[in-house]
This record gives sequence, C-alpha cells and structure tokens, in this order.
Amino acid sequence: QNKVTPILTYSGTSMNSGENNAAVKIMTSENSRAIYSGFSFDLIANQPTRTTLIGNMITWLLGSTDVNEDLSNVNSAKISTYPNPAVNELKVQFENNKNASNALVYLTNMNGERVSTIHNGSINPGINEIKVSAETLASGTYFVVTLIDGIMSQQQVVIAK
Repeated sequence: QNKVTPILTYSGTSMNSGENNAAVKIMTSENSRAIYSGFSFDLIANQPTRTTLIGNMITWLLGSTDVNEDLSNVNSAKISTYPNPAVNELKVQFENNKNASNALVYLTNMNGERVSTIHNGSINPGINEIKVSAETLASGTYFVVTLIDGIMSQQQVVIAK
C-alpha cells in the first residue's frame, strides 16, 4: 500500500499541510521512497529554510526514519534562543534525541552565509545549552543552524545593538 504525505504547500513561505500541495513524499510497500515536487526550490527565498528542507528530504530519501513524518520541519532539534532579540550574549538550547555524539551548530546571515561556528564536536543526549557572545555581530536577523546526524534544524534570532 502506498502512502502519500504532503510535505510542503503553496501557502506563502509557511510549510503547513493543506490542500495546496507543493510537494509530497511517497513510500511504496517495497519501502521505495520518492518525493514529487511541483516547483523549483529556488522559489523558497529564505536560503536557510531552503537548505534545511532539501537536506531533510535527502536524508529521508536515503532511508532515515528520523524525519519521516514532517520533512518540512525546520526545527526538529527544537532550537530555542534567548534572549531574542539579543544584545551581548545569546543562549542556544537544542535537543539531541538521536543518540548522536557530535553536532555542528552555527549562525548564518539572511543570505545563508555562515558567520560564526558556535559548536563543532561532542554533545550530550537530551537538552544542550551553549552560550554565544553576540558582541562582534552586527545588528540584524540571523539563523541558528544545527546539524545532528545529517538532520538540519534552524531557528531565527535577532541581534539588536
């Protein structure tokens, strides 16, 4: 039995299930996987969102079960940042529910360019918290990105000086 699941809709830039499906995933009874998309991913203007969505889709296509229900989830690591907006220091919390021992955590600007590596190394199972100095960052909108076992997550943060 084939099961088709919406993973992206045409409702603006939001990624919610609904009637206006832009992309669906399908798994056959033989466990073959496919994704059908009705648009080019270049139409997603926000590069971190686009990169995260494509990364999650590729991870699912390669057989991961960690992202099988919602490939459009751009915050599966449940990243939270505070204070937001931040001035001098930012605390980043994220979950590691995958028994992964390593994570890459970094900041990107609105163009998706990495501006700072926050953490690259071992992490604990459960909730992790990292303090980040924001003193050298210019005012603006950034994204905290985590990469844990090939699954990318992101959360927007504002730096206000």
